[in-house]
Amino acid sequence: MPPKKRTPTPAPTPSGMPSKFPTNPTNYPPISGTSTLTPSTPRTIPSTSTSIVPPATVTPSESFSPTGQQDPTSSAPPKKRTRGPNRSKGMSHFISQGEKLNVAYKQGELHPYGKNASRLASEIGIIVRDHAPLKVKGWSKVDDVDKEIIYTRIKGKFNLNLSDPDLMKIIDSHCSNRYKNYRSSMHGYYKDMVKNGEDPRAHPPSNMRSTEDWEWLCDNIFSNPQWLNRSNASVRNRGKLPHVHRGGSKSFIAHRTQEVIREVLSSPTVVVYEISDDIVELGRIELFRNTHWNAAHGWINEEAASRYNSLLELRQQREDNNEVVDEAAICAQVLGCERNGYIPGLGPIPRKGHTQTSSQVEAQIQQRVGDMADQMRMDFQRERNEMVTTLRRQLRDELLEEVRREMIALMNGPDEHPSTPYQQQPPPPPPPAPAV
Repeated sequence: MPPKKRTPTPAPTPSGMPSKFPTNPTNYPPISGTSTLTPSTPRTIPSTSTSIVPPATVTPSESFSPTGQQDPTSSAPPKKRTRGPNRSKGMSHFISQGEKLNVAYKQGELHPYGKNASRLASEIGIIVRDHAPLKVKGWSKVDDVDKEIIYTRIKGKFNLNLSDPDLMKIIDSHCSNRYKNYRSSMHGYYKDMVKNGEDPRAHPPSNMRSTEDWEWLCDNIFSNPQWLNRSNASVRNRGKLPHVHRGGSKSFIAHRTQEVIREVLSSPTVVVYEISDDIVELGRIELFRNTHWNAAHGWINEEAASRYNSLLELRQQREDNNEVVDEAAICAQVLGCERNGYIPGLGPIPRKGHTQTSSQVEAQIQQRVGDMADQMRMDFQRERNEMVTTLRRQLRDELLEEVRREMIALMNGPDEHPSTPYQQQPPPPPPPAPAV
């Protein structure tokens, strides 16, 4: 008798839809293609998994030099064995095959989505870390020529239209964040050296590109009172947050859009999954749940759980009253409104005025066409007036020249204009004598 066929059983989610991810985190399928998995027990599908992450190969390291060797001269305090710097080996596989990756994004958002969103963020971090100049106050102070070089390196690995202003906002925002993150990691090393009584300038990090860059950072950034005040203020502000999240380094926008995982083969010993071309976009309320709760540890804290319950209550009230359920408005009421270019529970967005509706764009086009027509009429009238003025000037000059010639002719003597000599007329004949 053949063994029974095991099939995954979906677990319900708060939205009533079954989730689509296998539960065993150690047997997740790879990010692309297909993979055979051998489960020991029937699989169930949790409701909160937001990404499919294959088991990563962790390379233990304490301190990495650009060549991969530990710096024997560094006296940094011993650290736990952690993963070393990203070397972009995954992207090298695609580049070696002559492939460029596509990036999906939406107008008005500062993060891409899809399976290549994390690859774009990682690659930008590597390029900025290895090639961006460090002797500046921040990314906004980097010279445009250096930025163009970095943009070109990014475009060499992704299909990007750098003339698209929305895409350039995303790229520039990613570069700025990765530049800030790299500098923050260097500052952490600096503080550890000071804490252990070492001279940071004498012991640069092993992965620093040059000693001059490190000394400049120590003298102009890490020991600068103004920079330290801003850094301490940022630390205090982060401490005031009511809760953090469990989304990891993946952006909320990337968490919101997920690839659909389909089971394409099932047998007693093998279950095969593949990533389909379908995309599922979570609502704002479910996005908050997926980024602040997981099956292993539950909610990040009680405040996050309380806020989620408030979101559900408001949504249920609107459904009971037959009102339109606007999850963005509900989240704004519970989590807070957009402030300083950041929407709580969703992430950063372009500043107000950058996002435009189609009607606004159409109105701007019509306005520009009208302005161009007015300008053309003004230019035509000006050219016409100039032509009339020029013709009048030419006619006047010609008339003046003709009058001048005539006056000269009148003033000249008879040599030039001989005249007939005056002859006296003979007297008239006498009248005839009267007849006798």
